[in-house]
Amino acid sequence: MLYICNKILEDDSLLKHIQHSDVVIFIEDGVYNLLKKDFVKNVYVGKSYSLTVDMTARKLNTTAPIIPASYEDFVNLCVEHDAICQI
Repeated sequence: MLYICNKILEDDSLLKHIQHSDVVIFIEDGVYNLLKKDFVKNVYVGKSYSLTVDMTARKLNTTAPIIPASYEDFVNLCVEHDAICQI
């Protein structure tokens, strides 16, 4: 499943249900979640991406284990996954 996070999450408990085969991409204001110290550590169980243009627009940097993604990468992730969930 592909999870798309486009907002600041008050509670990251939803993300604890993500499985190793799932993918998360942070877009729009969702990239601010990556500033939380324990957020990346608690969330990372599979592949996690952040949309590069949204990170750049907010003057943020992508750091491992988060993978930078272009619009093309985002579209490819959507095509590759049968199920998509916005969180």
